[in-house]
Amino acid sequence: MKNVVFTIAVWISFLSFCHAGEKVSLVTLEWPPYAGSEIEHKGFVTDIMRRAYEESGYTVQISIRPWARALRETETGQHDIAFPAYYSDERNKKFVLISIGVKSEICFMKLKKTKIISYVSIEELKDFTIGVVHGYVNRADFDNAGYFKKLKVYSDKANITELINGRHDLIVIDKMVANHLLKRDNIQQETGFLEPSLDSKELFAAFSRQTADLEKKITAFKHGLKMIKK
Repeated sequence: MKNVVFTIAVWISFLSFCHAGEKVSLVTLEWPPYAGSEIEHKGFVTDIMRRAYEESGYTVQISIRPWARALRETETGQHDIAFPAYYSDERNKKFVLISIGVKSEICFMKLKKTKIISYVSIEELKDFTIGVVHGYVNRADFDNAGYFKKLKVYSDKANITELINGRHDLIVIDKMVANHLLKRDNIQQETGFLEPSLDSKELFAAFSRQTADLEKKITAFKHGLKMIKK
């Protein structure tokens, strides 16, 4: 048994040595607590991504951009990976999507004074002005429906501001992100969520198909993720 443990340890050290000095470029967005410039470790998903690659011996560079720009720059090869991304068929054609192992709950958020508290079909919400963030994928039938009045902004923070100021009736937002921002700005008492949630989505690392050593970087990420999960 000792020989087996020793062999595994040597193999892990060898993998790390193979990638020592190699760099990987990651790009994310202001999406606390998952990711962000003003929170510990730049967010817990950022910490997962960084540690996964450091386990495999990589030096990690992290940039923060508006999400649509982050995806565009990654698609053209300026970054190796954009994260955390939701799945869509179109996105799957542009990137190689690898699960990070974290899920996101997407909800409709409202002011408490807005009378609606629940819905059965999203068609029931067609008379409301709904704020969405440019570049985000939500639920396919909602994103593709042409009968909604959707107003686009460039961040979740801006979306909440528009809701509080009465420009939006509802906004689409990740529940954990919403609670983080509401608590930070001490405005939880003004808002609520519709039931049920719009969707629950797995979060992915979106690998650029233009990046050098793509398969090698994917293998290193999977290995590192497995190690930190242990």
